[in-house]
Amino acid sequence: MSKRKGPEATIEREVCDIAESHGFLAWKFTSPNLAGVPDRMIVAPWGLVSFWEFKAPGKAIEPDSPQERRCKELASRGVLVVMCDATTKGEALLYAMSDPELYAAALAQIDVERQEALHAPQIITTPVSDSRH
Repeated sequence: MSKRKGPEATIEREVCDIAESHGFLAWKFTSPNLAGVPDRMIVAPWGLVSFWEFKAPGKAIEPDSPQERRCKELASRGVLVVMCDATTKGEALLYAMSDPELYAAALAQIDVERQEALHAPQIITTPVSDSRH
């Protein structure tokens, strides 16, 4: 896992452990020579691909930062991009992502409740309902 220390690294490690224990792939995502890429690529057992940026509790992606630019680039292509600042939030979203029907139901709630559903991490993009397109 991550060589970083502190609350951000702890959240990342815990969420990735939960993901892997439920059949997700949780790969560290790096791109040499391209700053600001999200921390992880997480793939649901049914194929939904998402990119996750982990932050310390209450922290956010800085405006006009390389991280914000990379997240917006992915989001503009319909990729699910998540900013997660708490293990419980990550676990709730992973549960929703574990099955296509649960995911569709969670998206419907998030659309209506403006991301309040499941106390979800911030979803930076408009996610697709099924990655098998």
